[in-house]
Amino acid sequence: MKVYISADLEGITGVVGREHVNPEGSEYQRARDLMTREVNAAIKGAYQGGAEHVVVNDAHGPMTNLMIENLETEAELITGTPKPQGMMAGLTEEFDLVFLIGYHSKKGDPGILSHSYSGGTVKQIKLNGLEVGEPGMNSYLAGYYQVPVGLVTGDDRVTTNTKDLIGEQLKTVAVKSALSRSAAKCMTPTKACKLIEERATQAVSELSKKKYTILTAEKPLELSMSFLDRGMAEKAAQLPNTKLENTTVIYQHDDMLSIYEAMQAMLMLVR
Repeated sequence: MKVYISADLEGITGVVGREHVNPEGSEYQRARDLMTREVNAAIKGAYQGGAEHVVVNDAHGPMTNLMIENLETEAELITGTPKPQGMMAGLTEEFDLVFLIGYHSKKGDPGILSHSYSGGTVKQIKLNGLEVGEPGMNSYLAGYYQVPVGLVTGDDRVTTNTKDLIGEQLKTVAVKSALSRSAAKCMTPTKACKLIEERATQAVSELSKKKYTILTAEKPLELSMSFLDRGMAEKAAQLPNTKLENTTVIYQHDDMLSIYEAMQAMLMLVR
């Protein structure tokens, strides 16, 4: 059994501000250590549940946050950027289960450091009219490969919202409760890691017994990306076969991978 882990930073316990998530921030080194610990807990749990191979993709910012020298020995790490599929680089149909560790809620939600891929450019993302954030889009891409998402960790907002999207069978760990976009009541790292390891073990061990939801959207697929201003949208609309409406760029395709790649291309164009 193969488990794929996509790891972000904003949803790690104790992480609440820019000083934690920016490599130049005063608290960044501590935050990446906390991130590595939570990812290790997910890796340990996956192996205890019966996984034979675990691949971790560093999915935050520069995507060089996880400290490979401290990572669980048997896991493999995908690090650096740019890379195909970005936050989901390396995912294929060969995997059996996906974990989303340290995730956050979408732009505008009252969760810790909430944004949708690029806080400085993206206002809203919709797939077939449904507003989605990173957990949603990444879960739909997993669905393209027929791989279910079995575990999501982060604050109380992202775990609740993702369970609403995917279903009650999804395992979650809310390692902190958002009080505002930059304040939270947090678990200690020791407790957070214990719960993550337990839920990861359950998610993998129950895979053969439970019907996990594979998230798919009805075709034809329509991606609607709204940007913070018209200039950004005009740059994104340089992608072929798009339609520009005010500050929103629309792209249609029957293939979820093409939709995801179009989103990535737009994000690159507006940088």
